[in-house]
Amino acid sequence: MTEAILAIDLGTSSIKALLLDRQGTVIARDRVPHATVRPTPDAAEQDPHKWWTNARQIIGRLAAAHSPQVRISAISVTGQMHGLVLHDQQNQPLRNAITWQDRRRAATLSDLLGRLPPDHHARADSSIAPGYQVASWHWLCANHAELAKRTRRILLPKDEIVFRLTGRHVTDPSDAVGTGLFDVTTSGWDLPVVEAARIPANSLPDIVPSGSVVGAMLPEIAADLGLEPRIPIIIAGGDAAVAAFGAGVVRPEQPLLMLSTGCQLLQPLDLLPSSPSHQDVFWPSAIPAGLPEWIRVGATLNGGITIDWAHRTFASASHGNERESRSRSNEECPVFIPYLHGERAPVSATSGSGAFVGLASRHDVDGMLQAAIDGVTLGVADLSERVGIEIGIDQPLRVGGGGVRNHRWLEAIATIFARPLNVITEPGLSACGAARSAATTLGWIDPVAEPDCWLPRMVRISPDRSDPDAARARLETFRRIANGISNLTRDQQR
Repeated sequence: MTEAILAIDLGTSSIKALLLDRQGTVIARDRVPHATVRPTPDAAEQDPHKWWTNARQIIGRLAAAHSPQVRISAISVTGQMHGLVLHDQQNQPLRNAITWQDRRRAATLSDLLGRLPPDHHARADSSIAPGYQVASWHWLCANHAELAKRTRRILLPKDEIVFRLTGRHVTDPSDAVGTGLFDVTTSGWDLPVVEAARIPANSLPDIVPSGSVVGAMLPEIAADLGLEPRIPIIIAGGDAAVAAFGAGVVRPEQPLLMLSTGCQLLQPLDLLPSSPSHQDVFWPSAIPAGLPEWIRVGATLNGGITIDWAHRTFASASHGNERESRSRSNEECPVFIPYLHGERAPVSATSGSGAFVGLASRHDVDGMLQAAIDGVTLGVADLSERVGIEIGIDQPLRVGGGGVRNHRWLEAIATIFARPLNVITEPGLSACGAARSAATTLGWIDPVAEPDCWLPRMVRISPDRSDPDAARARLETFRRIANGISNLTRDQQR
């Protein structure tokens, strides 16, 4: 009988699962999509009932397909960060979850920040962004006070799945840090902030170490899914930190770029800087002792979601496709500012702040598509420099996430960052990291002694080095225009 780990990733667009054996070989994979509901243009909500229905479906389907040859030794859970899940007194969801994409809370963010203790940033090591859970809670209190009063438990998205599997309300540091309520100096809840945000302290989950066993699967769930009783349920961590562990990113000079709905740059750190700025964001890592404890994070809202818009708008007209090579030089393309969905970094921009600049009659739809791909990539390069994420000399940039299927985007990244890429071809990188976390917890692997064990396959992409100064000049142009667009749209909102 083959022993295996089942890894679950509750993503923004779907729930994904990987089944891996003791050698880290993928036996099977599955995916079930779920919808994002937008009652208003700035809203982004998902149904926790649907999450759990899909999780049961995916676990049961994989277990049934491979029984009795495969024995599931543990289930490890990761998922999207920042979301707000509310439970009533019967531990049932009170409403749809508010996800990280929701922008309604931007309107009430300044009021929330005015309530917080002045020294909050020193304990949080990040500024509260509109997407953070505490901002969603504050918006809910202002707009749905009765629901807030009926709330008995507040959870993050992946922790909803962990609760349904184990009956325990828990989270971990790598996900708790994205609530805006976590104190990095104590690895616990920041009680002055919790009180200022008017959150009942007993409504928050217990914080347990990333990668720890929360408990055994509930007997009734195991029986319903046809699984053995007492299967350990492991809380891997928030999807970003877990993806970094899955990619084997453990050195500061070797960050990871995740291409998804948004983009994230993740850089491991052994120690926190002594004097972080308000732009700095640091999260606890989700990796075992003996490896870096912190991750410097740079995140943009406009990644694959904006490139998908560009493909829908321009690709069909140009008869292009994702694997088409760069068809024109940068000089032939206008500059695209990608902030269609607002932005939080490297500049703050409201929704509807996207723009083409330098558009002329000579530009065709293929040039506009290329400009959009370049614009998203330039936004990430700008972010990398502003938050101080440096890639080691002669080090390739490691890239993962669903966006790696877009070869044209990868070519733009290699050229604009002026370095080769090590592209992780495994589409379920967060699930891969969750499995690697569980394998460490079970004692199957030792990533400290063998840092390259259980790593996914990578392929190399080389940059276009024909004009090494062009990328720097284009980045400086992009930065000036982006700052101007951000200021202009803010003025229009007043």
